[in-house]
Amino acid sequence: MTYWFKERVAWLPPAAALVVVVVCMAIGGVALPVPSLGVGAAVPFAVMLPIGSAIALAVSIQRKDYEWEMSAARRVHLYDLGLAVVTCLVGGAAALGTWLVDPDGALVIVGRNIVGFAAVVLILARLVGVVAAPAILATYLVLCAVAGGSRDDHGPLWSWPVSQSGDVAALVIALGLMVIAAILWVASPPRREYGVLPIS
Repeated sequence: MTYWFKERVAWLPPAAALVVVVVCMAIGGVALPVPSLGVGAAVPFAVMLPIGSAIALAVSIQRKDYEWEMSAARRVHLYDLGLAVVTCLVGGAAALGTWLVDPDGALVIVGRNIVGFAAVVLILARLVGVVAAPAILATYLVLCAVAGGSRDDHGPLWSWPVSQSGDVAALVIALGLMVIAAILWVASPPRREYGVLPIS
């Protein structure tokens, strides 16, 4: 466990989630103008910044010594799943706590997207490899911002990351993705061809 914690730099993803929440407390409601094919023309920083914690999670889980982990008696990849869950809990709890003190819809979006983006990274890590996961997530987020914006609370389901804070369906999707990610990680052990780069 100690070796895993040091190898993964396991403090990084939860710390990144906290930083995202703190930064969004200051500028989360500020909108970033983007070219848009839909009705929306700006995306709040609260939508975009949670990708930082997802990237930190991807960086951590790609730091692995395959020879050690494949021969370990414990299912080490479940520690990575636990790290993702802790990151979501830290980010979600921080967002909820600050929202209770100072109600702000941007913080609801931050908490939702921290969970959803972490889930997407875990799913992509199983499907295409953790190295490619952040780039695919970033591309998807840009696509959502450009083509999936909505001025009301209920945008297209596929563009849930850019949905407003009142969109319950977007929250359900984010939580559902985390459940799917957990099932994938419990059911399938990691393999070298997932694209993870070993530590030299």
